[in-house]
Amino acid sequence: MHKKRNLLKQYQNLYQPHVEELSDDNTKGPLALLESWQEVSTQEMGDSDYFQCREALEKRTQFNLKGAVFYADCEPAGFMIGEAVSPDVFAIHFAKGDVKYKGIYQFMFNRYAEHFCRGFKEINLEQDMGIEGLRKTKRSYLPDRMGLKNRVYFKKKAPVIPENKNRFPAWDFHL
Repeated sequence: MHKKRNLLKQYQNLYQPHVEELSDDNTKGPLALLESWQEVSTQEMGDSDYFQCREALEKRTQFNLKGAVFYADCEPAGFMIGEAVSPDVFAIHFAKGDVKYKGIYQFMFNRYAEHFCRGFKEINLEQDMGIEGLRKTKRSYLPDRMGLKNRVYFKKKAPVIPENKNRFPAWDFHL
């Protein structure tokens, strides 16, 4: 964690940092950052979380998401989006930063946790999507535990059952 604290201090010393809560007035910066991030990403647009992140930015109020925009010398340098998933757990869904700003991710995680994650027992950084660099980064924060991801698949297509007005459709479960 010493390296992370060092990078956080470097960011604060190299740039004039500023943080704003994500709002309708400052969404253009994060959208432009997301475009730039995707351009330099090693993943194709369809394989990355670009579309999901864009939708979260555009529909954050409908999804009740909390976000922040992080600035370096008055320029948008990064953003984060997350939400409370239970009274004890806050999930960070997206964190995108411009790596030309040394220490941007350390600054973002530090400030976001201070502002949005107070009072929560756990911060969930979610899955690493099988990306080794992302996995390494998440492990560098010394997590208390890492959960296993599971997928559920249907064995075969569910049979079509005619509507019966005397039954509630929600009671018919087909796996």
